[in-house]
Amino acid sequence: MKKSFIAMLAAGTLAVIGMGCSGESKVNTAKLQQEFGSASGELKANVDKAVAAINAGNLREGIIALGLVISKSNELSQAQFNAAGEAWTLANDLVMKTGGATSAAEAKKNADALKAQSGGSQ
Repeated sequence: MKKSFIAMLAAGTLAVIGMGCSGESKVNTAKLQQEFGSASGELKANVDKAVAAINAGNLREGIIALGLVISKSNELSQAQFNAAGEAWTLANDLVMKTGGATSAAEAKKNADALKAQSGGSQ
């Protein structure tokens, strides 16, 4: 049975609401590992990649891997779909919250590097 976009949106919304209420700002990779423990093949590989990336702080890579998992909604149980959708939503929310600070820091670093290359003159 194919899961609908509305179901994913609902799971994501609940995850964000739950995160906002609890003050939690971390993706629950243990829940992902629990729900996908018996998965195999490409599905398991993408979940493992997502978990490793998220745990290493590489949220963008984790989001991409989770997107691949969610795209296989026909192969997922409802619990797996919900866990992947929640993790994907939380990771995206964290990227959005921290993205501005990260982008500003990267822009300053790049500007400093360009200034150093040009000998500090403008």
